[in-house]
Amino acid sequence: MNETLKVLVMDDPAYKVQDQHFFSHFAEMLADNKKKKGGIEKLSLRLNQIRWEAIRIIFYRLATNRFLTVLDLSGNQIDFQGAIYLRDYLNSEKYSVCLKSLNLSRTKLYDSGAKILSDGLAKNKNLVHLDITSNSIKDEGFKYFAEKIKENKGITSLKLFWDNEFGDE
Repeated sequence: MNETLKVLVMDDPAYKVQDQHFFSHFAEMLADNKKKKGGIEKLSLRLNQIRWEAIRIIFYRLATNRFLTVLDLSGNQIDFQGAIYLRDYLNSEKYSVCLKSLNLSRTKLYDSGAKILSDGLAKNKNLVHLDITSNSIKDEGFKYFAEKIKENKGITSLKLFWDNEFGDE
């Protein structure tokens, strides 16, 4: 019998938990157990008001998860500080990051977060789908993002048009 949890959806809870203590325990579930033949493959944490402090803990634990392919963090408050941990996760050479789909819509990335995130995207070869809609990214952020995304040959699906503020540049 396979007792491994494959899909975990914790979207929009009635009680918003932003406590570091909660996320340190929650993140333990995300870490890979080397003895298991499987692990969480799809994780959705939409609309949890997660801030960068919790993102740091979550990505520290996700770095050892060899099975996660879909991650939805939309509607959280990741901003540029959380983008640093996400970039480090996507660039992880120590661990094999297998993430194929990442949803970061409505996460308050702005220009600064888009720049930081794009540094991680340039080196990651597994990611196929990325959604960064509704992040108020302007021309400056998109210009840097476009330069870095050209280096990534794996992304075939990119959502970025809705509620971002880039112009003709």
